[in-house]
Amino acid sequence: HSDEAAVGFNAMLRSFGYTVVTRPMRTFADGNGGVRKSCNMDAEIAVEAMLRSADHDTVILGSGDGDFAPLMNKLRAAGKDVYIASHAR
Repeated sequence: HSDEAAVGFNAMLRSFGYTVVTRPMRTFADGNGGVRKSCNMDAEIAVEAMLRSADHDTVILGSGDGDFAPLMNKLRAAGKDVYIASHAR
């Protein structure tokens, strides 16, 4: 995906009233001769979700990262409706 497409998508989300937080992607060696990209936002996302969930009945997470399973379980246990949007691998 191009940076131009991402900028347009983020602008559209902002126009609908969403808060969009971005971080630069960093590239790491994956140990198998390949590379892995990450922006390391997991902790920030989890904290924001917990803090903001007090004011909402529904939480929608756009991630396929299994590291968020404990967060989703805690939110469900708190009576929140939780939805996950992810891409198929």
